[in-house]
Amino acid sequence: MFKKIRDFKIPNANRSNLQAGLLAVAWIVAALISHFFGGFYLLISLSAPIIFVPVQIRVNQINDAVAPDHDKNNRFSALNWLTIVLGGPLLLLTVLGSFLPTK
Repeated sequence: MFKKIRDFKIPNANRSNLQAGLLAVAWIVAALISHFFGGFYLLISLSAPIIFVPVQIRVNQINDAVAPDHDKNNRFSALNWLTIVLGGPLLLLTVLGSFLPTK
């Protein structure tokens, strides 16, 4: 999918320099790393969505070119805030719990 996003032709725009293969490999490695190692490596795995940032920037460029009047969805809704308020502490407890000693 990264390659398709990179290769999408946008009229009057330069070719994308999105490193599709490298990003895909980085995503796979980051997603699998917590399965083989514990503790600190869980943080690497949890930070894996950062890999999608350049892909999302490219998708936003495509959307702006193809459908300039589309809803950009650039504000948090009440449900978004509820998820942040409830999910944030749960994520924090998960990370902290991964560092606790096991018997």
